[in-house]
Amino acid sequence: MRTAHALHPHKPSQIKGILFMCAAILNYSIMDALVKYLTQDYPVLMVSFFRFFFAFIPVLILIRLDGGMNALTTKRPVLHLMRALFGMAAFVSFFFGLQQLELADAVALGFTTPLFLTALSVPVLGEKVGPRRWAAVIVGFIGVLVIAQPGTSVFQMASLLPILAGFFLACTLITVKLMARTETNAMMLFSVTVIGTLITASIQPFVWVTPAWEDLFWLILVGLIGGYGQYLVANAFRNADAVVIAPFDYTAIIWATILGYLLFGDLPGLPVVIGCGVIVASGIYIIYRENQVRRAALKS
Repeated sequence: MRTAHALHPHKPSQIKGILFMCAAILNYSIMDALVKYLTQDYPVLMVSFFRFFFAFIPVLILIRLDGGMNALTTKRPVLHLMRALFGMAAFVSFFFGLQQLELADAVALGFTTPLFLTALSVPVLGEKVGPRRWAAVIVGFIGVLVIAQPGTSVFQMASLLPILAGFFLACTLITVKLMARTETNAMMLFSVTVIGTLITASIQPFVWVTPAWEDLFWLILVGLIGGYGQYLVANAFRNADAVVIAPFDYTAIIWATILGYLLFGDLPGLPVVIGCGVIVASGIYIIYRENQVRRAALKS
């Protein structure tokens, strides 16, 4: 749930980019833990509204740094709507998964995004995917099966929710690729925040539960953290190449395990550890192969 694109093309410091990425993942991991805590007492769609609405504050600051309101132009409004809907579906699906699953389990199953992204890039973008990347996708989904354990007594239908979130996030990134040539990152951030806020706000009369004062603070913090994460990720991609920093996204499982144990008393079982290792390894290999293919194309 964390991928973004650089706001500027230059890469002055790979180490700085890695540090920004690690900070972003810790930031989002704290948000995930807060969402899990809050959704025990409040509807997911209400928490989602706070996530979008209060993200406006850091998002507007980020837009100002990226050229201000002059950057909020578009030639493809329909794609902005599609991207926003996919992004909102990813958030909501993942939040429902967090509500029902252990933190580390939900995060591990959410790592399926690179697998879906590779598979979707063939029919949608017309990209060529070789047998080694297809093999990595298949191996990655085997890791998903190891975690979810379908057909056994431990399987939960809720396990499908983070996987669905991974699919919707992959659709979001595919849409971003289609928009990259004509649309600014500022506009993409702004549109998803606006549309997500408007849609979730329209649902509040049906789901609203008046929060306690202390919980209101945590709800607002979810939005601020979510928006600030965009700033951290943007700076990560601004300072380092994607192939360098993308694997650090997987440090989320470390924070999810620590926070899950400290806050909820949860520890991932052996199937989750094994399956997560398989998914992470396949995802890193896909990133590595995509970088090799891209370099070969630039040389030819």
